[in-house]
Amino acid sequence: MAKSEYYYIDTNGARLFTAVLKPAESGRFPVVILRNPYVDYWQHKREEEVLAALENENRMWTDAGYAVVYQHCRGRGKSEGDCIPYINERADGLYLHEWIRGQDFYNGELYLY
Repeated sequence: MAKSEYYYIDTNGARLFTAVLKPAESGRFPVVILRNPYVDYWQHKREEEVLAALENENRMWTDAGYAVVYQHCRGRGKSEGDCIPYINERADGLYLHEWIRGQDFYNGELYLY
């Protein structure tokens, strides 16, 4: 069973919902990054419900020894801010990469999915 937790990462004035799913064992892992604007269904759900669904959807990665960092794009799902396509995506994505690089579970490998 994956270890899961969520954060609201403050990036450029908006707090972005970010879920971290890690393999059951402890250690440092390669990280698969998923950022998704198509998550409005989750807007009114509890964070724990979102984590449970993400664990099920991404079990293939965690079972294979990868950590997964899944973020709702700005203004979508559980993330704050205004969704203006193509305006903040690059900066938000780069900020997420830097945030991951500072985490103790990160082993130096990033994969975008």
